[in-house]
Amino acid sequence: MEVSNRHELFVFFGTVAGGLTVGLLLDMFRLLRRNVHPGRIGLWVQDILFWLLLTAIVYTTVFLTNSAELRWYEFVGLGLGLTLYLLLLSRPVMTACDFILQMLRRIVTFLIKIILFPVALVYRITRRPVRFIYAKINNSKKRIFRIGKRIGRRTGKKILQIKRVFRKV
Repeated sequence: MEVSNRHELFVFFGTVAGGLTVGLLLDMFRLLRRNVHPGRIGLWVQDILFWLLLTAIVYTTVFLTNSAELRWYEFVGLGLGLTLYLLLLSRPVMTACDFILQMLRRIVTFLIKIILFPVALVYRITRRPVRFIYAKINNSKKRIFRIGKRIGRRTGKKILQIKRVFRKV
């Protein structure tokens, strides 16, 4: 009888560990949702992946602890592990992950600024001359269009005069 009790305790504490793992998965999913904003299809894909991973964790926990034989105390252990995680560990884990993500963002932003510094420098140096040249080209373009309109009007008048001459003939 004592061996059976040890086995049941092993199964129970194994499922509590599985519940803690489910809680960790839930927090990682919450972090993903908070930091990545996919479209409608992306949300569906995230939900499907979450439920597939959750199912795999629960099945693996039950399979490893009790050879896939379900007992009532396994559900209690999963629920207890999830509840313990959410009450005791969720806030510190989320805070630590938020801090790590914030630091990674700062590091990546800093590296991008270093990499793009030469581009920004070239832009600052060439900005005024390029704008000046663009303004001159744009003004020239407007003048050319005005001249073209005048030429077009004159040419159109000449063509009408030629048509009138040919109609008479």
